[in-house]
Amino acid sequence: LFMNNYLNNNYLTRIPYNQNEIKINIFLFDLNNNRINLISDELLTRNLRELKNLKLRNNMISTIQNNSFKNLLYLTELDLSINKISDLSPDLFKRLLSLK
Repeated sequence: LFMNNYLNNNYLTRIPYNQNEIKINIFLFDLNNNRINLISDELLTRNLRELKNLKLRNNMISTIQNNSFKNLLYLTELDLSINKISDLSPDLFKRLLSLK
């Protein structure tokens, strides 16, 4: 079962749940317009391997740890615009070969 998960415009300060509990494959994860400030290592990798579109636009993200996206091999779209990111690891997107 594939589905979209819309959590935009909710004033979230972090990605809100433990993805180990997700029993479905998420195709689109929309977290736009929240207050998320950190993307931690492997936070988005546990059960989101089929994820194709990740929207993190207009948050307060200042830090994205090195392995945050490491298993998102099918990700084709990633929106990090309008955040407070000042420094990114050169290898952060290395494994994202499908990214447009």
